[in-house]
Amino acid sequence: MIKIILDLEERLTNAELDANASVLDDLLSDNFRGISIRGIRLDKTGFISSICDSGVRFTDLKIENLEMTEKENTVYVYGRSIFNLEMNDTKITGTAQFLDIWVFDYKQWKLQSSSITPEKK
Repeated sequence: MIKIILDLEERLTNAELDANASVLDDLLSDNFRGISIRGIRLDKTGFISSICDSGVRFTDLKIENLEMTEKENTVYVYGRSIFNLEMNDTKITGTAQFLDIWVFDYKQWKLQSSSITPEKK
């Protein structure tokens, strides 16, 4: 199961990097709830829009230091992201800690929740 979750995290990271709304829609649960790096709560539509339609574009995104905890049909993934992005012709580089919660429901894994917290510089 660890390999499956790692593959899903890679798909999620690539979908965020590519601003691929279709893949994000496939990965996220219909009941998805997230907290953005700015502390804004997002539902599935809001999360996808923040990645694909907000004018913010990742130019590089990597994840590392993944730790996983499994409980029944739920896997908690803790990790660190390293990113470069462009927003209104401004380049931003940063790092953040994240928590993704994957739930196995109806024969497939879906991202139920995600939160990201910027690291202090």
